[in-house]
Amino acid sequence: MAKQVPSKSIVIKRPILYFVVTFTLVFGLGLYLYSVMQNDIMNHFMNSGNSYFRSYINTDLSLNTSVNLSRDESNANVLIVQTIFYAKKNADGTIQSKGILINIFNEAYFPILFVLALVIATPIVWTRKWISFLIASVLVFAFVYFKLFAIVMDNYSYPEMAVKQLPIIVSQLVYFYNMALTATGTGTNLIIGLFIWIASSIRRQEMNLIMDFVNKKAVPN
Repeated sequence: MAKQVPSKSIVIKRPILYFVVTFTLVFGLGLYLYSVMQNDIMNHFMNSGNSYFRSYINTDLSLNTSVNLSRDESNANVLIVQTIFYAKKNADGTIQSKGILINIFNEAYFPILFVLALVIATPIVWTRKWISFLIASVLVFAFVYFKLFAIVMDNYSYPEMAVKQLPIIVSQLVYFYNMALTATGTGTNLIIGLFIWIASSIRRQEMNLIMDFVNKKAVPN
């Protein structure tokens, strides 16, 4: 009977160095691509957001509310989300509105780039890496679009200015996300990004490698 050779997920001789160098190069390339494609990226999020809220909010006559996204002329990375509540009046009779500034680089592009750079830099065989890349892409894009939705539909910071009554499960997710965002700020991108990377790419062998590296650094020579 032929002896079975266990498959190896890590094939790089110096995996830590490979990871650091590859992550740096991929992340740097991503930053360069953003500088080149910034206008297209901003227009994508603005147009897709306007299309979604036009069908989900603006055309629902029972809400009497309008959500519109536009570019911030003073900051090329920022989208302005203007929500107008036509049925709500201020004391002076003017219509109530709410404005939100969303930095698309911080809230959308960075977490996508961060996660995908981690996946590409992970020292595993390419068959696994392609699968991990696909899983991570689905998860991080779902996270980013949910995040942008939650920021606009915020029922935590301004419950009296909530755009729409959401289904209970969605409402709770939006509420707790905005609560976490208030507590951690942009650190949420790093925390969720690391979870997505670990879930899509890290198995026991990679985790043992990471722990061995950490232990070697923690124990003095």
